[in-house]
Amino acid sequence: MHLKTNWITIFVLLAVPAIVLFAQTVADDSVIKDLQQQKAQVLEKMKAIPQEGATQEDVDRYNELKAQYDQLDAQIDARLQELDAEAAKRRGAANNYNQGNDYYKDGKYGEAIESYKKAIEFDNTDYRFFKNLGQAYYRNKQYDQAVDAMRDGLRLNSEEASMYLVMGQSQAKMKKYDDAIFSYDQAIKIDQTYPSAWLGKGNAYMAQKNYSQAEAALQEATKYDTQSSSAFYNLGVAQSEQGKITAALDAFKSATDITKNYYKGYYQQAVMLNKFEAKSAAEKCLTYKKNYAGAFFEIGTAYKKMGNKVKAEEYFRKCLNDRAWQSAAQWELDHGLKEAFQE
Repeated sequence: MHLKTNWITIFVLLAVPAIVLFAQTVADDSVIKDLQQQKAQVLEKMKAIPQEGATQEDVDRYNELKAQYDQLDAQIDARLQELDAEAAKRRGAANNYNQGNDYYKDGKYGEAIESYKKAIEFDNTDYRFFKNLGQAYYRNKQYDQAVDAMRDGLRLNSEEASMYLVMGQSQAKMKKYDDAIFSYDQAIKIDQTYPSAWLGKGNAYMAQKNYSQAEAALQEATKYDTQSSSAFYNLGVAQSEQGKITAALDAFKSATDITKNYYKGYYQQAVMLNKFEAKSAAEKCLTYKKNYAGAFFEIGTAYKKMGNKVKAEEYFRKCLNDRAWQSAAQWELDHGLKEAFQE
């Protein structure tokens, strides 16, 4: 019996999937490779069957192998369709993601949000889509949504510090300072040298009037970014609120050295110098007239401006035995300090 088989046709059928895969940029797909390898093995078995003088057993064996070959071919076609669909999804995701980036750069945050959301509809496994969506929400002042987007992104990549940063910034905008500090700390755990996270943490503590913690965080911010005028300025404010006049003056000077037109830094330098000089002059007065109530009053006023309530109260009380200054000192104790420290 003679088997009517066109071996060239079989070789062509075997080669087509490889050509398609190359065109589809999926030549390295492990499933296709495995199926092609199986087809090649089946083909070798088919070629081993004699074409001349074939027995019925040979024919049955050939037909069995041909059925296996056709089944493998169908599986390859099905896999190619899957890969085509996946590639289409990736293209859709990439196109919308890139469109979103263009909108974001142009400041069109609402349009960027819609594009990023479409990208996620195509592919919800890429953390960058959620990250950029969260940033667009933040810029669009949709802080709750920004936090949600960053959380979704962090589920896909928990080591992306910048997502914790934007989450913290969003929470701070909503005055959720404890949550913000926690988020900043998560960013810092990932990257100890992340100046923006230290700055955000310091600012959150400032908002809570926790100036010692703010100072510690802002010191780290200036350590890891020596050119951040805002970090130095905020550090100066934190130190000023604790009565650390010399340190605050140095911090404000660093801010203006970095940014020459930082007018707030110059203003705070003037405030610090006035406080420092007033206190210094009053203390010098006491060296010439011990227990002079007027000098005590000015030192108390200087400490009040420095944010040191305990020392201010101490010096105002020293005025109470002097009739000339008793009334003014008592007013400061009863009203002035309470107003200054918002009690």
